[in-house]
Amino acid sequence: MTTIYNQNRYMEKTINCNHKRESLERILEPLYVMTYTTSKDFNRPIGLHLRVRFTEKMNLSKFSACINRRYDKHGYTPARVSVKEIDDDEGTHYHIAMIIDGKYNTPLNLQQLCSKMKSNGFLANYKVINHKDHPYGLVISSEATRDIFFDWVSYLAKKISKTEGKQCFSKCKAVQRDTSSWISNGKPNLSMPKDKPAEVTPSNTLWAFIS
Repeated sequence: MTTIYNQNRYMEKTINCNHKRESLERILEPLYVMTYTTSKDFNRPIGLHLRVRFTEKMNLSKFSACINRRYDKHGYTPARVSVKEIDDDEGTHYHIAMIIDGKYNTPLNLQQLCSKMKSNGFLANYKVINHKDHPYGLVISSEATRDIFFDWVSYLAKKISKTEGKQCFSKCKAVQRDTSSWISNGKPNLSMPKDKPAEVTPSNTLWAFIS
């Protein structure tokens, strides 16, 4: 059963969704988990949005294998949630929320890979999209930047242009693992706990004064 989500916050986080732009909760879930759990597996996580349209020589499974093989050279696999969409202008295409490790790669490396695949007839078109306020890559190593990333990529969960009754999204193995664990644990809030202010007592005040 598909759960339609029409609120502008998810797990207390702002998202690009409302009653006029409804979202699919089953896509919001892995995007949320990827942002607040899987991203912490990376030394310097950089969040990206990739839009691709394949030729008849390529499909999502083959494309994912190419991504894995390329980044495996650097000892890791990018985290991804891939969403299939259909529109009147270009037909079937994919939006991919992706996290790469900035310790080894930059968005330019992905740009070069996609350019090569297009030149060899595997991609009809593509666009590597950085966040508008972070043109060289959004480093999501803090709670604040993770919030920015989740709000940004939550747009991929929008209900419009999705094919009902068919598989319209997929997750990489790491995101699948983390999402399954999160669901098994009752879907807890993954936000970092806010630090409680220190209790102010006369002794605390005196210590602060003399130090």
